[in-house]
Parts: sequence; structure tokens; C-alpha cells
Amino acid sequence: MVKEIIDLGGDDDDDARCTSQGLHGDKAISQIIAENEHLKRVEVIKRKCASDIQTSTSTSILEEVQEDMKSRCCEQADKLERSEEEMIAKTKAMGLLQADHDKLQVEVSRLRVEKEALEKQVASRDAVVEELEKDKKALIDDMAGTFEEGFHEALAQAACVNPGIDVSSCDSTHHIVDGKVVPLDLDD
Repeated sequence: MVKEIIDLGGDDDDDARCTSQGLHGDKAISQIIAENEHLKRVEVIKRKCASDIQTSTSTSILEEVQEDMKSRCCEQADKLERSEEEMIAKTKAMGLLQADHDKLQVEVSRLRVEKEALEKQVASRDAVVEELEKDKKALIDDMAGTFEEGFHEALAQAACVNPGIDVSSCDSTHHIVDGKVVPLDLDD
């Protein structure tokens, strides 16, 4: 374009030709400028489209990433909510278990006190039973002694009333079977 203008300006002899070529050159320059402007606009449009495509692609990728992140966040929020619900349920269960534990601890304490009191009663009654067993043995020994004494007193009286009677085979541990004095069979 500059070359044509220089060529037109280099020929001073032919004014008409110069004028006509200059007009024609102006027209050519205008056309070239218009074409360049058009090419610039096309280039701008191409860049804009590429930018839009890139932006669209970036936006699309960004939207996908955002959608993926949103989905993950929702999943995590759901998991968190479920975990919180489980934690609340477990906390309630723990509270109930703790209340039951506390009640059982009170019951265990009460039963320990009751056990100690019963053990004291048993020990006291064992002492009473032991004392009664001693008294019983003493009474049995006393009764056996009294019986033995009474038996010998009865034999002495029978011998006194019936002088010459033989009472040597008579004993408090014997009894009469078929008219004879025989030892007691304790298995009978």
C-alpha cells in the first residue's frame, strides 16, 4: 500500500495521470483499508469466539467442578447430619444407661447395707444356736444322768423289797424280749 503511494508520487510529468491514478490510488487505499478493517473485525470476532469458547469451556469445566464440589458437599453434609443424628441417639442412650447405672449403684449400695445387717443377724443367731446346742447337750446329759440315777434307784428299791433277787443283769440300756433281759438294739 505504501509502495503504490510512493509510485504515484514519483511521476510529476503527467498530472492527469497522477490525478487519475491518485484518485484511483485513493480508492484502492480506501478499499485496502476497508479490507484491513474487515480482516481486523474478522480477527476480533475470531478472537472473541475463541475467547468465548475458552470462557465457555472454562465456564463449563468450572460449572462441572462446582457441580462436583456441590455434590460432594451435599454428600458430606448428609453424612454429617446422619452422624449428628447417630451421636444424638447414642448420647440419649448413654444418658439412659447412665441413669440405669446410677439406679443400680444405689441399689447395690442398699443391698450391701442389707447384706451386712443380715450377716450380723446370722452371726447373732449362729451364736444363739450354738448356745442353745450347748444347753441342749447339757440337758440331755442331765436327763441321761437323772434317768440312770432313777433306774439304779428303782433297781435298789426292787432288791430291797425282794431280798435275794438278782438284778445284776439289769441295765438301763437293756429291755425285756420273750421274758428275758437283752441289750437294746438301736437299729429297731
